[in-house]
Amino acid sequence: GTQKKLSYDHDIRSRTLKEEIVSKASAKQRRGRAGRTETGRCYYLYSEMTHESMDPYETPQILERPVEELILFSLSVCERSIEHLGMLECPKKAVIDLAKERLLDLKLIERK
Repeated sequence: GTQKKLSYDHDIRSRTLKEEIVSKASAKQRRGRAGRTETGRCYYLYSEMTHESMDPYETPQILERPVEELILFSLSVCERSIEHLGMLECPKKAVIDLAKERLLDLKLIERK
């Protein structure tokens, strides 16, 4: 029930490799791989209590990317910042505002 996952930590502004418990959806998908080519079994090496404490789904990948990267990409492709794209999952406004300030300081974007 664990995986090593490379994700972006917005607090320290760096990518980190963490070992974390998989989601229920990921565990179910792994179970499905056990019998693909021939009859197979899947053994969980964790307790039912651990299974119940798992998140139902993984964190959306867009929330695990550097926000500055997302802002620059959306401005270059759509000519709009990410908060105006109507995405289902979007980084928090405070995180977007900090990222915009850093991009302004680096003179990578201009204030309108």
